[in-house]
Amino acid sequence: MDLEQSFNEWVARVEQDLITWEAWANPLFQQVDTVLEQWVQQTDHWFFEVAGTMEGELNRPVACQGCGFYHGRQYGEAILTCALHPTGPELSHCRDWQA
Repeated sequence: MDLEQSFNEWVARVEQDLITWEAWANPLFQQVDTVLEQWVQQTDHWFFEVAGTMEGELNRPVACQGCGFYHGRQYGEAILTCALHPTGPELSHCRDWQA
């Protein structure tokens, strides 16, 4: 057996080991990713509730200042102002405002 053939066989074994390891590790990494994503969402939500209102107040439409319905979270490119007025109130005051 020559050196090139031995090397090629070694490479084939390593490739097979990597395929086997990947099949075992991918589901684990997906679970870890899911748990981390949930944690980030919960932490983000908590931070927004505790501290984000200071920054959120600067970005709140005037008609939404102090309103209990205000949500103001960004989902992709869209900001959900509130369930009643997803894109924000159309007027400078909101008929649905509630403390």
